[in-house]
Amino acid sequence: MPSIPNFYWHKQKGSNSFGGVAILVHSSIKSRVIHAVENFLVVDFNVAMSSILIGAVYVPPKSRPPIDEFEKFLDKKLYIFGDLNAKHSQWGCTNNNSSGILLNEWMEKNGCVSIFPAAPTSRRSDAIIDFAISQDKIGWTCEVIDEGTSDHFPVIFSAPFILSEKGFFRKTNWKIFSFILSSLFTYWNASLWYPALISNLLELDMPLPLVRWIYQWLQGRTMAIHHGESRSKTIQMFSGAPQGSVLSATLFRLHIHFLPKTLARFCSHLFADDLALIIKGSIETTFTQNIEDLEQQADIAMKLLENFSKNLILPVNIKKTKMMLIHSIVSPSYPKVLFKNETIETVSSFKYLGVEIRTKMGWGSFIKTRLDKIRNIYSALRKMFRVIPLDQYNIRRKLFCAFALPHFLWLFVTWFYFTENQRQDIEHIWSFYLFERNVQ
Repeated sequence: MPSIPNFYWHKQKGSNSFGGVAILVHSSIKSRVIHAVENFLVVDFNVAMSSILIGAVYVPPKSRPPIDEFEKFLDKKLYIFGDLNAKHSQWGCTNNNSSGILLNEWMEKNGCVSIFPAAPTSRRSDAIIDFAISQDKIGWTCEVIDEGTSDHFPVIFSAPFILSEKGFFRKTNWKIFSFILSSLFTYWNASLWYPALISNLLELDMPLPLVRWIYQWLQGRTMAIHHGESRSKTIQMFSGAPQGSVLSATLFRLHIHFLPKTLARFCSHLFADDLALIIKGSIETTFTQNIEDLEQQADIAMKLLENFSKNLILPVNIKKTKMMLIHSIVSPSYPKVLFKNETIETVSSFKYLGVEIRTKMGWGSFIKTRLDKIRNIYSALRKMFRVIPLDQYNIRRKLFCAFALPHFLWLFVTWFYFTENQRQDIEHIWSFYLFERNVQ
């Protein structure tokens, strides 16, 4: 286990590569292991002159919960936390499995209760399989945090007691904890992996002296988290490039240089780290057949993207990934697109590089948004012009060019795609400003 300042570990090995349990304890808290078997660990904590037992358990899929081990502590104040892989309606699951039925029967027989969150704890299903078991849940609360890269969501349990009156802390600031998790997750997702980058540079026939210089420039990078006067342990970085450097953006682009080639069978557009894929149907086939064909092509594209992501250790942010179907059907059926068994959300509109694209490929919403912004700018400029003398025409002109003109330029770029009515609306706003400017 990694060494964490001001904390120490209690751990127990598991029965498989995904198993094993661990409890992280602050150095100000005294504790000791009183029971340890495969996938199960019990630690004794002293709380207000009394003893509270905290257990950690992992139940592999298709395995029975270690009920025989649980029964050894029925006469003590024990709280068991872990991944039990047990489903039952008693703790919020939509269906029951054999482990859940067995565990629920044992809990009812021995007067135990479950402490579980309201949201699913598994990313792969809507099941709640990470929860706690105790004989008393009064005062306990728990919630799921949507962070991390595991196939399970982290679950925070808040106890009705504290472990030390004189300890370093009495209450964890979970907002800061969640912020640190999200910051680290964002950082690693946006980083580049040095071996993959160097491999790309060599494949692109970059001169070896320049490759060596880039490699040396990336070495010796460190990272630490600062909060107030506190500072975390400094750790070495083996991926990512310094933020703010001109070279960093160039290196990241070279890092993903071969992504379009990987997706060569599709129409792809790459802007920085944003990728847009266009998969088209056929006008010779029916809409239903097109949907089936699009699903098959999308499945191929997602597998290619998954392999690319895995090879470069560059995860895809599935939450920000959207799918939109361009069609002219009144009530269409939509293709189901999955990435690593997670469904990609289907939307009716999407803003890409500042332009809102809709399913009907119309420009109405885009034009309306721009004209509304121009009207608001006109209103602000009108107030400013009241205090600017008429002979200072250059100042008025600069204000218009700085704030209003860019929005007109956005519209003029796609002018020939607009309908006659849309063009008239734009010309009306443009003429209104010119007329008002001449009057003033």
